Amino acid sequence: MVLTHSVFQGFMALFRQKLRAGLTMLGMVIGICAVTVSVSVSEGLNKMVIGLLENMGMGNGIVCWRDDWVQRADGKWERNKSRAYLEYGDVLAIESDAPSVKFVVPENWWEATARHGSQYKQVRMIGTSPDYDRGHNWFIDRGRFLTALDIERKERVCVIGTDIERDLYKGASALGEQITIRGVRMTVVGVMEKKPDNSPDFTGTNNNLLLPLTTFQERFSGHEYVGVFFIRAKSTLQVRKAVREVKVILQRRHMIPDATAAFRFQTSDQIMEEVGKVSFVMKAFLTGVASIALVVGGVGIMNMMLVSVTERTYEIGLRKAVGAHRVHILYQFLIESLVLGTIGGVAGVGVGWGLGKIAAFAISSLLNRGGGPPGGWVWPSVVSLDAALFAMLVAGIIGVIAGILPAFRAAFLPPTDALRHV
Repeated sequence: MVLTHSVFQGFMALFRQKLRAGLTMLGMVIGICAVTVSVSVSEGLNKMVIGLLENMGMGNGIVCWRDDWVQRADGKWERNKSRAYLEYGDVLAIESDAPSVKFVVPENWWEATARHGSQYKQVRMIGTSPDYDRGHNWFIDRGRFLTALDIERKERVCVIGTDIERDLYKGASALGEQITIRGVRMTVVGVMEKKPDNSPDFTGTNNNLLLPLTTFQERFSGHEYVGVFFIRAKSTLQVRKAVREVKVILQRRHMIPDATAAFRFQTSDQIMEEVGKVSFVMKAFLTGVASIALVVGGVGIMNMMLVSVTERTYEIGLRKAVGAHRVHILYQFLIESLVLGTIGGVAGVGVGWGLGKIAAFAISSLLNRGGGPPGGWVWPSVVSLDAALFAMLVAGIIGVIAGILPAFRAAFLPPTDALRHV
């Protein structure tokens, strides 16, 4: 009953001074709003990267390559002295013996000059396997893609991007036509679907020329080594297990004690971990700056409550004279302070949610000026229920802390002194 009455008295006191209470809450609104926007922006980065990885099909992806430099146990870097190199035989062994692996896409690439008739064009030539299309989410538009028979027979065939067809064949269809690179003539058997300009998702570009890996090795590189493996696990939950299986197979095939001494492995989990570090630093910085506004808001509440105690000294003395205890006065002023902080927190979350949407739209617009993926960049605005509740809890705590000094000052005011204050 006492608590209910104190809550009622607290609200009535605030409504009697609407303008002053509103201005006092403004600092809290700004602080909570700033915290909410900072959380929204940083969480949006995480969500966008997760969406990008899913669109790339890399949610369950593993990248394996041989680095020229390796890191020792003491943290120092040294040249990779291992004689082990990735080979196409490793692809077949992994797909055959690793239960958690769905498929492997081997890749070698070079920048080269392609020619058709009197037309020349700089292209990226990629030696790969028939799984390249589903591994990179880039599919055939016309004709056919590379096949296992092309790999086996080392056929001189290729699949090209739309830019190559446009520039070398001048509007005519490239299917069945010849294309020459470094004196090697190949037949165009397929044209890939068109990708947006400046596509950032690493799923293929319109200037790529794809040919069988074995043809690339025999006709161009002159060795059996493969630059990188894009490995796809059967599910996201099996990524770690797939990495272990691949390491064991590579160790066995190349007779090395530790695969990580020769090869490097990167998974989507590690990518997200790095993104998480950047997001955490950004969130911590923005929240730290926003916390200054929260402190200012708390000081504003304390100042208003101290003024309120001074203005209502006679009221306090009168209430004590008719039987109010110190705890009643303490409750009243603490609740007034709590109400100020809580209302400011709720309003701050609401305003922050709206500004977070605006900030996300502005960031997306800036990113899309330089090109982007299909449909453009979309920086999500993420305000979770947990973050909103935490922000309101912080606002309430700051309100209580800011009201402690004024509340105790009012509660311990001697009634006789208060009654003389008119």
